[in-house]
Amino acid sequence: MDACSLAEVAVLLWLRRRRRKKRKRIWMHELNTKRPNFRSFCHLFPDLVNCPEKFYNFFRMTHEKSKKLEELTESSIKKISTYYRRAAGVEERMAIFLKETSLA
Repeated sequence: MDACSLAEVAVLLWLRRRRRKKRKRIWMHELNTKRPNFRSFCHLFPDLVNCPEKFYNFFRMTHEKSKKLEELTESSIKKISTYYRRAAGVEERMAIFLKETSLA
């Protein structure tokens, strides 16, 4: 090998290593970024609030009682959203809790 080909190989290796370092890993999968738009809470909860009978059948509690319970427990179940993901709100966390406990 002559000097030019060695230099070319060295430059190509350097470019290849540099390209590998620049690749960023995906921290969050694409499905998880779309999650807020496709959760059952976003679609189902507003419909349940508008229909008191369905709300009671789903959560085993009236909407007024669930709001009161939410007010009482808000300080202990509230989470902070970060740059990487949005935390579930108090109303959503309460809805999940009530649904899971109604199944038991």
